[in-house]
Amino acid sequence: MLMSAAVAILAIANCSCSSEEEEAAIVDKIREERKEIALSADTRSAATELKDFYVNFTTDMVKYVDSSSAYKSKNVVVSPVSMSMVLAMIANGVDKNSSEKIISGYLGVKDNKALNELCGNLLVELPKSDNLATMAMSNSLWVNQAMELRLSDEYLAEVEKTYNLENYSADFTNDNEKAKNEINAWASRTTNGRIPNYLKELNKEAFGIVLNAFYFNAPWDGKLFMA
Repeated sequence: MLMSAAVAILAIANCSCSSEEEEAAIVDKIREERKEIALSADTRSAATELKDFYVNFTTDMVKYVDSSSAYKSKNVVVSPVSMSMVLAMIANGVDKNSSEKIISGYLGVKDNKALNELCGNLLVELPKSDNLATMAMSNSLWVNQAMELRLSDEYLAEVEKTYNLENYSADFTNDNEKAKNEINAWASRTTNGRIPNYLKELNKEAFGIVLNAFYFNAPWDGKLFMA
């Protein structure tokens, strides 16, 4: 079963420095504070394979935002890591053919196990990798009670262990407003109130929703943003 995916998509910032000396000093400071994430050979290979997806997804999203009048006066942050994590969680719960289409066809990764290990590693290590920034990633799965679906124990064991996924059940069909409010409350809680009203409406016929929320807070002073 391929569930509909909803993603808390966060940002691209583009700033400039007043001088090359200032920029170099800030970059040196950031490098001193950063901690390299240790990867195995398999997870490093998966990370390398994901690069094309990261670039293509970000480029497509930038084009979409740039061409949409709805975003002209807004700051938009794009998180390809969030999108890849949502797709990886979905890939664990669908049939083999659909899983291969997501993992190798869309994400461009050869080994599903290595992809799971990489995502699990990033969830734990990325928030600790930079002392100048506060980062937190959260995942949740919301199943529509009205559809009377049962997720397999094997699937839940994998995503709860690897992705620290929070599993919820809500009635999208018969108690739509309550379900929407519960999902929005989760989004608000996991982003320190930065995304209080993620869903404007909730599809009553959806089987379920997979969510990733990425909270990021760093001492940007308007002079530099380093990816």
